[in-house]
Amino acid sequence: MKRNLSVFLPATLMLTLVSCKKDYTCECSAYSYSSSEIYLNVSEKDAKSKCEDLETSIHKEGEGIPGMNQVKCSIN
Repeated sequence: MKRNLSVFLPATLMLTLVSCKKDYTCECSAYSYSSSEIYLNVSEKDAKSKCEDLETSIHKEGEGIPGMNQVKCSIN
């Protein structure tokens, strides 16, 4: 007999799992270049994805500019 496990989870745990969105800052830097973007009310997974996209965008836009391909972005 299969049972639905969510029935046994406390309501507070369910609420916590549903409301895991918060604010994140994506900080990018290399040498003298620095940039940051704030993502409001997003999941950590979405923030990381947006931050990776930003890093890719910086690399593409900075082609031919020394050091721009060294820019690294991370979530804080």
